[in-house]
Amino acid sequence: MKLLLVNPPYLEDVYSGFKHAVQVQIPLGLAYIAASAIQEGAEVEILDANAEQLSIEQTISKILLSDSDIIGLSSTTLMIPIIAKLAREVKRQSNKKIIIGGPHVTFFPEETLTGLPEVDIIVMGEGEETVKELIRNSFGNLFNIRGIAFRDKGKIIVNHSRERIEDLDTVMFPARELFRLELYRPGALWNIGFSGKKSMTLISSRGCPSRCRYCSSLHFWGPKVRFRSIGNIISEIEMLYNKYGTRQIAILDDTFLANKTRAEEFCDELLKRKLKINWWCYARLDFIYPRQLFRKMRRAGCYGLNFGVESGNQGVLDDVQKNIKLPVAEEIVASAKREGFLVLCSFMIGLPKDDKETVRQTIEFSIKLNPHIAQYCITTPFPGTDLYRQAKEKGWLDNVRDWADMGLHQRTKFHNDYLSGDDIYELYQSAHKRFYFRFGYFWMLFCHLLKNPRQIRGFLLAGIYMITEVFRKR
Repeated sequence: MKLLLVNPPYLEDVYSGFKHAVQVQIPLGLAYIAASAIQEGAEVEILDANAEQLSIEQTISKILLSDSDIIGLSSTTLMIPIIAKLAREVKRQSNKKIIIGGPHVTFFPEETLTGLPEVDIIVMGEGEETVKELIRNSFGNLFNIRGIAFRDKGKIIVNHSRERIEDLDTVMFPARELFRLELYRPGALWNIGFSGKKSMTLISSRGCPSRCRYCSSLHFWGPKVRFRSIGNIISEIEMLYNKYGTRQIAILDDTFLANKTRAEEFCDELLKRKLKINWWCYARLDFIYPRQLFRKMRRAGCYGLNFGVESGNQGVLDDVQKNIKLPVAEEIVASAKREGFLVLCSFMIGLPKDDKETVRQTIEFSIKLNPHIAQYCITTPFPGTDLYRQAKEKGWLDNVRDWADMGLHQRTKFHNDYLSGDDIYELYQSAHKRFYFRFGYFWMLFCHLLKNPRQIRGFLLAGIYMITEVFRKR
């Protein structure tokens, strides 16, 4: 039995601006599924159409040319229109069995199977154990396999959910060796000169302790955060370091620093084993970090922190259950900058309580924080979130025909009670202009790059992206 696992070509549709500035990472979800399938004895082939910069037509052609019986597609909400085109054309020209996994289909299994009759099976939630069982059953005898939805004699069947994997140390390392590693790049934001095999990603836990209403992590990964052991994580890093010559790692956990003791143990082990790795991670803003932790992280190779601020209005934050206080966020960001981290702060435009005044406050607060990178996104209600349910109830999605009508960096047909879709997009563009085109930012960045010359190329890419983003019309 042979499986072809496909990462769809979404770069052109999902991201805007100068594409070379956008990071292209190994799809770890597919890499984990591939490792599990191989462990079960299946032959696995990878087609990362996104990294190969294929068109939809080229992707379809490659899928049809493959001798694989089973086609597995990875999906997020913003990829669904692309996946629909792929599935319809592949099924029209072949008898290949099509399977889809990922967050979107996990929350909308019946809707997906109804809208895409070409899809045979949906894998809901974590897929490693489900795929093993599907392989053992030759993708038949589906009724007793937990964690899937499928069609039987025209009727949609949604089986019971599968229990989540408690011991993440039992999960095989991602099968990165199946990917064309030279195609991957860190993009502009975290670029310190490494790409391909020298720049990798990993995840050390699943889940998030927060309950933010716009995020689906709680519902996809479950309310309990499950951690890999420090020894297991370091073993993976050592493997990447020795096998591929990796020198830069992005730790993609929702909030790697949620457990400060664990973060310190991680740094201690890196230092103990003398692994010269440059790494960045996501960080929280709901508690003050000890200075000694930040300093130890710097010694252990951490060069960047990604903070989700989201709004500069406390009422807007409280409404979406973002458990932070603005003065605390201000202190943490200032402390991170003092310790020499490259700091990114993300902000959302168009949250439920946002109006033009609160967005103005968000822009002003971002300027006050003055991070090295301010990342503004357009609020998008994703399936599985409380925000999506609220948007449906209030009619904020009435103008949305399909998922192509919304996006994080494009014109949107989503609106709230105070802002139209056009208002949100104009404020999104205004935020970029207000933050980046000012002397205070250029001076701060100039001083930072004098001390960190390896980051110059990344900021040049980011500058080109910013110009194309701010002044494009779409």
